[in-house]
Amino acid sequence: MTQNSNKIIVNGNDITIVIITYNRYPFLLRLLKFYDKYEYNFQFLILDSSSDELDGEVNPYLDRKTISYKKYDSSIFFANKISDGCQSITTPYAVLCSDDDFLIPAGILESRSFLKENQDYVSAHGLYFNHTSADEAQNNGFSIGPLYQNGRSYEQDSAEKRLYAYLSGATGYYPMYAVHRADLFKKIWIETTKYVFDWGLSELFPCALSFIYGKMKVLPVFYESREPNTYTWYDENRHRGMYNEEKINLAAEGLGKHLSIEESMDSEESLVVASQVLNTYLVRLEKKMA
Repeated sequence: MTQNSNKIIVNGNDITIVIITYNRYPFLLRLLKFYDKYEYNFQFLILDSSSDELDGEVNPYLDRKTISYKKYDSSIFFANKISDGCQSITTPYAVLCSDDDFLIPAGILESRSFLKENQDYVSAHGLYFNHTSADEAQNNGFSIGPLYQNGRSYEQDSAEKRLYAYLSGATGYYPMYAVHRADLFKKIWIETTKYVFDWGLSELFPCALSFIYGKMKVLPVFYESREPNTYTWYDENRHRGMYNEEKINLAAEGLGKHLSIEESMDSEESLVVASQVLNTYLVRLEKKMA
């Protein structure tokens, strides 16, 4: 890492940062300005399904050779957007980034280096923090603090044990925004679109697949600062709709298929295991809602 003028030069040309955005162009602009402070060799893939008109201030960034931009209909399900968009990734590593969060370049590079040296791990990331929202910071000042208190690596050799640990809440951290090898990243999102059609399982399923296919490493480095979401859209009726029997059974079928492949397990047995661990998750979720 060196300095040239006022910019920090990082060597990240083998990593694609996949930015998902929807009707939040001010956040997208803020994020692009953040990365502009680096002579980033990162590749960027912006997947935009906004119904709003594109912010004119964003346009100059989209002309840069390191940035690819794909526009989608506003009705597209976000997993389908990621699955379609990520097929254009040409780098060996990829990482997902929400438009209102900040993935820290040094943390991304540490995670990539770890994966290069440890082939039995499929994901790597570091420590997550919450920062105050812009509105709150104006009133009370800016602050930042740990997001997950008990997060840790999960390094069991058994895919079944890793899956259970994740869905039972034992891992704390989860690899939604971790660095992955691009081939597996693409596979995870293609498979997600086959088995998930609602928000309830849209993060859980790809994370579960990541755990099935390998270990997760949490490195002792600053990795991401996240914008807290203060809106509430979740209620009991929505919960029942997102986690109805049909959706859970379909997700269990998908997880069971991959578990059977990875563990050389009988397909009926793997389906039973997947159903059981999903039920463990639902019981834990319902306790939180009670």
